[in-house]
This record gives sequence, C-alpha cells and structure tokens, in this order.
Amino acid sequence: RFLEAQKQNATDRSKSEGVENATETAAVVESLTEPDTSHESLTETPEASVDWASMDAAAGFLPDAMEIAEPLTEEVAVSPYGFGPYPSVPADFPETITIPWQWSEELVHKFRDAQPSFELMARVLIQLWNQGDHGFEGGMIDIDTATVYPQYRDAVYVRRTESFFEKAIGWFTEETTFEFYSGPDIPDQTIEMIHNGENPPGIRILDLDTDGINAYTFLNIR
Repeated sequence: RFLEAQKQNATDRSKSEGVENATETAAVVESLTEPDTSHESLTETPEASVDWASMDAAAGFLPDAMEIAEPLTEEVAVSPYGFGPYPSVPADFPETITIPWQWSEELVHKFRDAQPSFELMARVLIQLWNQGDHGFEGGMIDIDTATVYPQYRDAVYVRRTESFFEKAIGWFTEETTFEFYSGPDIPDQTIEMIHNGENPPGIRILDLDTDGINAYTFLNIR
C-alpha cells in the first residue's frame, strides 16, 4: 500500500509538471510571436486592413478636431507664352520696374505685341535681384535677340561699328556707327566723352554685343 501511494504521488507530480511545462512553453512561444512594443520599430510594418464600413459609421461620432480635412489646392498663375509659372516678386524689388503680369488692362492692350518680351525682361531682372544684384534701376530688352540689358547708374552699353565704303577708284571712306544704351542719370556730356573715345571717371563702359543677358539661356527656358 505504501508503494501504491508513492506511485500515485509520482503520477500526480508528473501531471503537474507536465501542465507547468506546457504553460511555460506556451508563454515562451507567445513572447516570441508577440511584437515588442517597449520601443519604436526601426522598420515599417504592413498596414492593417481597415473596415471602411465601420469607419464611415463611426466618422459621424468623431469630434471636429479629429475629422480629416480635405487637401487645399492653390492655383498658380502661368504665363500664356509658355514661360512657366510667374515668379514671386521680391518685397523690396524696385517699384520703378513694372511687372507685365500685373499690368492694367490698358497697358496690356497698349503693349500687347511686346508683352512676351517685357515678361522675359521682368523675369531676368527678378532672378538677378534674387541672386543679390541690387544695383540696377530698370532694364531694356532687344526684342529680336531676347537680350536683356540691366540699367545701372554707373554704366553705359556701347557698340561701335566701323564700315569702309569705296568712294572712288582707290579711294575709301570710313564710317563709324556709335550706338549706346544707358539710364536717364547718365548726362549727355558723359555720352559725348565716350563717343570721342574717352573713359569718363566712375563710368563703366559695357559692350552691347557681349555684356547683355540672353533671357532664354539665363532663365533656362526652351
């Protein structure tokens, strides 16, 4: 009878240990399969499936602060001449330079044919300003070549063209054409000195053929 009691105790103990071992094994498996939420994951996890029907039903009970706002779309004004969106005009940009896309209907009608060229010039001057060149007060554009000439108080753009014509057999005459562009602050006396080949002090003499800015290249417009 004592041996039977011992066998019974051993049997009960093995059953108990088996239950405990099974419980520990399940706990270990569960700990390995459950995600660790003690820290943020470094990798993205797949999105969980969403029951949109239940979401729609619950949306009516969400507070206003939790409602999803519709995305705002801002219309950007674009040039009708294929130059792209209009650039922002800097707040400190010279007021003496008019912006064609801000013109009144009267000005648009008056300069309709030249408006594409004026727009190119305004774009060039705005980009120059954004790049740190704040010395100009205006500008001019050659409509045929789309070349922009920023207007500076201390600069004159000059072109000299020398031509030779046969006046008679063995006789030639030379003709020099003098062209220039400058702002209104340059006095006539200074222009006359430059015409005569002199270099007035404090005045930069720029080349009309090489010192202008090609608008299409400068703005990377094709």
